Amino acid sequence: MGSPPDEIPSAPPRDESAEAPARRFQLRLDRDRKIGFSILFIAFCAALIVSWKAGEAVRPKVAEPPGPPTSEGLAGFPEHVDPLAALELAHTLTEREQLRRILLQGVGADGTVDMRAPGAIVRYEFDSAAGEGPEPPRPVGTVRQVHYCGRQTVLIRADGIAAEPDQPRAMCRPAWGEPLPDPRCGPRQLWELALKRGASPDARANIDYYRAQEGPAWRFTLPEGPLHFTMYGDCEHELQGAGARPLVP
Repeated sequence: MGSPPDEIPSAPPRDESAEAPARRFQLRLDRDRKIGFSILFIAFCAALIVSWKAGEAVRPKVAEPPGPPTSEGLAGFPEHVDPLAALELAHTLTEREQLRRILLQGVGADGTVDMRAPGAIVRYEFDSAAGEGPEPPRPVGTVRQVHYCGRQTVLIRADGIAAEPDQPRAMCRPAWGEPLPDPRCGPRQLWELALKRGASPDARANIDYYRAQEGPAWRFTLPEGPLHFTMYGDCEHELQGAGARPLVP
């Protein structure tokens, strides 16, 4: 006898062995698609980074405008400013890394400067190696110039310490030589020598740290008297004649 009319014939069993290759193919296809998208995403990010780096490389590096004068961190201000102790602070106020000169006016016998005194100045001059540091403005994408060294001055005056506007177009000075090292001695040691040579302890001196023909040098001058001398940068021996002359004007 046949099956009753209300019975539905059962479906034939699924052949899982035939579906397995198709499923494995689909899984491999999904995996390859994810890998492909990942590679494209990484390549896109890398291209963005390279583009950003290239843009930074051709973007001119312009100096930040200097801030207002401040006495913060300036030990002894205003009566007893130690120019050597303030040198590190001066370095932080400029993007120029090379010390070129220190000029002091009104230095007392203790080696400090009273910034309240008329004409008292502590002046630091910095520049950069050729083609380094802040540069003159130029159109984005153009090649930076390499024949300038730039220059920036940091001053201590009666109102505190501050940098003057950067001079990015300052040319490199011919035969200027190496930048000055940090001083190995300073105004206090120079005043000790001056006192031994008859200087009045109440006088005020002008002192210049610069590069002479023989190397780093200190020049000591009493504006109100005939006493003046130039010492090598370690204050150990005196420079005379051509050896004491500035390397350039």
